[in-house]
Amino acid sequence: MKKGILLLASLLLLAPHPARAAETYELNVAHPVTATHPISVYLAALLDDIRAKSGGRLEFHVYENNTLIKSDGMFKAIRDGGTDIGMLPPGFVPADMPHSMTHDMSFMSSNASTAGELMWAMRELPEVQAELNKANAVLLFAASGDRPALGSLSTPIRQMSDLKGKRVLFWQANFIDEIKAWGGIPVQISIPDTYVALQRGMGEVMYGAIPMFASLKLQELIKHLTIMPSSMGGTMWLINKDSLASLPPDLQKLLLDETGEKASLGISNAVYQAANRDLDAMTRAGVEIIRLSPEELAPWKAASIAATSPYWESLLRRAGDKDTAPWMQRVRALAEKVETK
Repeated sequence: MKKGILLLASLLLLAPHPARAAETYELNVAHPVTATHPISVYLAALLDDIRAKSGGRLEFHVYENNTLIKSDGMFKAIRDGGTDIGMLPPGFVPADMPHSMTHDMSFMSSNASTAGELMWAMRELPEVQAELNKANAVLLFAASGDRPALGSLSTPIRQMSDLKGKRVLFWQANFIDEIKAWGGIPVQISIPDTYVALQRGMGEVMYGAIPMFASLKLQELIKHLTIMPSSMGGTMWLINKDSLASLPPDLQKLLLDETGEKASLGISNAVYQAANRDLDAMTRAGVEIIRLSPEELAPWKAASIAATSPYWESLLRRAGDKDTAPWMQRVRALAEKVETK
């Protein structure tokens, strides 16, 4: 009997065991943009690619359009683990990420592509690393919005004198000083009211990001669009440090290898190309697209920087920078290096 039991045990030990299914690791991804936005489209393809390369071991649950976390709560959610990965515009939390948001100072980048590259390059600066540590996060990649523009109902805008005395509709509060410096009269409105506000003559000019002109169908109203590469509106895509550490080393490496600089340039270039398609569509609709030369942009740039610098200096001083000039000079030098690569 004992021999029979021992034989059975030996056979069981030798028998092949069923393979254990590979463990799946799930990450939540939260962001505020819609499914059709170029950022969302690129992100979906990127995550599908990472999922495939992980052999299905990495799974992403994407919550777009503020459905999981509202934009103004993203910093806290990423820091505290309310989401694993999130899209954070540093400008939404100036007290927490003042150095990180200076990529958005006036006339730092000429388009979304170079703005995204600048944001990725800034991650190596100690002040930005300190702010990422404060967020308990690692930067996966950066993504930028594209160029603003001045859309005019009647008069082409080529010189600041063309804007003088005109009511300029806008959405973002940081445009106020800039519009005043250019001679315009700022009139802040909400995005949903834009078409009707222009239609009813609340302003003669609209100042906003190029993609928004097309999505709001403003080409039906405006006659001229002057590209004004001032403030791009960049975002950081962050992963909570604890969420990253919870992954096996090989999946951590895969995630970091497949994002980084490659994704920063890819997603920002996708935004830039989408804006160019919008410009082509507006041209076909009869809108004159005005592209100013560097010499023509120079007075606009000088007036904008002079008007907005006090805000940035005040922001950095509140963060503890006694002398703000070295930081601002360093970031502008980095931006120039990226532009001339």
